[in-house]
Amino acid sequence: MRSTKGSERLVRRRRRLSPARTTKKLSLKASKKASTGTTKAVPTGTKKVIVQFPEALLDEIEKLSSNRSELIRTAVGSYVAKQKKAKLEQELAEDYQTYAGSDGELL
Repeated sequence: MRSTKGSERLVRRRRRLSPARTTKKLSLKASKKASTGTTKAVPTGTKKVIVQFPEALLDEIEKLSSNRSELIRTAVGSYVAKQKKAKLEQELAEDYQTYAGSDGELL
């Protein structure tokens, strides 16, 4: 059997770590940040990435947008879409060359 002291410690620890208390603390922190306007909307399912930029480029980014993260997400998204399109066009050109070389016969 556990001692009374051990049981009391366990109960105190459970109270300290209970989800309701943790959620309440987090919501209080969030509401404080919201009242000061320092929170920013972050898309769900995102991961934080640390990237280093030359100072001159960072200055240009800050001139273009007040939301650096959104600007960088948009730029990277455009780059990825452009790369996918270029790859698809390359594959289509290769397939066309293969088909054209077969004298119009279907393979």
